[in-house]
Amino acid sequence: ALFPRLLVTLAASSATTPTYRHRDPESGLELTCSRCPPGSRLLQHCTAARDTRCAPCGAGLYTEFWNYVSECLVCDLCYENQVQRRPCSPAANSECECGEGFYWSTFYCRRQRACPPGHGVKAAGTPYKDVECEPCPDGFYVSPNQTTCHKHTDCKSIGQWRILKGTRWHDNICTTCKDLQKKDGLDLLRAFLPAFFLHPHMNVNKVQRLVKHVLKFSGIQRSAKLPLNELIEFIARWGNQAEAKEFKNLPEQLRRVNLHGAAKNLELKMAKIQNEVKRCSNVVKRHVSGSHSQYICNESSQSS
Repeated sequence: ALFPRLLVTLAASSATTPTYRHRDPESGLELTCSRCPPGSRLLQHCTAARDTRCAPCGAGLYTEFWNYVSECLVCDLCYENQVQRRPCSPAANSECECGEGFYWSTFYCRRQRACPPGHGVKAAGTPYKDVECEPCPDGFYVSPNQTTCHKHTDCKSIGQWRILKGTRWHDNICTTCKDLQKKDGLDLLRAFLPAFFLHPHMNVNKVQRLVKHVLKFSGIQRSAKLPLNELIEFIARWGNQAEAKEFKNLPEQLRRVNLHGAAKNLELKMAKIQNEVKRCSNVVKRHVSGSHSQYICNESSQSS
């Protein structure tokens, strides 16, 4: 009873172990040899007297399949902007994928796109796929460094009125007479300035020249080409430090870098804010003089 059971066991072992054909150079016999398991390599072919001899793969080497190769394969190294998803092991190659903010593009990891002003993220990027963008619908906007579109603020609902109408790339600009009279609307200009330069038709190369050569930020290499979001950060920093006189001269600075349309548009925005400052001042004067006149802002007439 033992002999038939041994035959069954040997047959099962032979059936589960892959083999290969090899001609023994000494005997001239064509033999059926066992392949080496994953994680090892061929050390010696089988003979008529014994089975194949295998050796384990060393550090940084692997074989993934049953084989009879004489050398293990070298594990892959991750390229620039890649991270290791799976480390190398004797039985498996290392796996790499693009790191955070990058995706695989045929031969290398490419930086995922930043959605242009006025566009939100439709589908987030992955290590294998770029970001998909879509324009914000009417009545919605997306701020710098944000990915989703948000509904424009209802100024009336927060007890304010709209002085500048929102776009796809910035929110409604809301204010009150009390806030507007502080520093003659300077704080409002500071808050609005970054959004102004996010206009889709703004020439980025000219904004580069404005930041480097006109506003003259220290620490910026004159040859460096900065992305739009970094340029906006520099402009916001300038706006937070600039005085009223510097803001007044900004349209002329825009003309120096041939941003004539932007200069005219900014002058109109600044003039509108100053007109509202004067109107608020007149309301206060009438109130102080005993008049019961009220300042009622028709939002539609205040839109820009």
